[in-house]
Amino acid sequence: MTLVIKVIWVTAIVVTSISMIWYLLGSTAGFQRGIDLVMTTIYIAIWVPALIFTAASIVLLKKGWQPSNIYAQIFLAIALIAISVFFYFNLFCAVHARGYTVGWLTESVRSDYTQITSDGKYEYRLEIINAFQRNSTARLYVKDMFVGEEMTIPVSANTKNIGVIMGGVGSRTPEPEVLPVWSELTPSETVSVYILATTEHFERMSKNPTEIFNIDMEARTSYRIE
Repeated sequence: MTLVIKVIWVTAIVVTSISMIWYLLGSTAGFQRGIDLVMTTIYIAIWVPALIFTAASIVLLKKGWQPSNIYAQIFLAIALIAISVFFYFNLFCAVHARGYTVGWLTESVRSDYTQITSDGKYEYRLEIINAFQRNSTARLYVKDMFVGEEMTIPVSANTKNIGVIMGGVGSRTPEPEVLPVWSELTPSETVSVYILATTEHFERMSKNPTEIFNIDMEARTSYRIE
């Protein structure tokens, strides 16, 4: 029974440790965002007890402690299994159940309303990736209206200071008569180059002045003008 207890105990430590690490990564999006009130409560009520259980278990195993009574050993085995299952479901499985894989394993995308350039050549929208996180970025989605080709072009717009998303797809139902778009894309004197400028609406979100970029449709690149 001694060996069985040891195997169960080690397994419980491994399962609990993996659950703790997975929840830590998921709740912080790989350390790219802070934790909210709900997450803080879970850390205090579940994550910290899991840490204490793991640390205490390692110490007791190193000392070689085990109850001598067979019934106490059976009770310990059942308790270890129950505790590890509890932490597994409340930490490891919670990452998937609460959508904590979004923002690091998969992208969180907030989209502007789709618009069409004045020359009718391109359909476009500005997208914010992983909003409210340290790894937040922006990109321009573009679709060629003639050939149907789609592309995304990284844009170095300032998204780090965004505290709230205003407007964009899904923000209001029904859509407002005048769409509060985040950017405008206009043709330049060069055939394949367009000018992307953020609007007042985006400026209020990012707390930055107007940002202007050259968008090269052929090279699929952008660079900041101002």
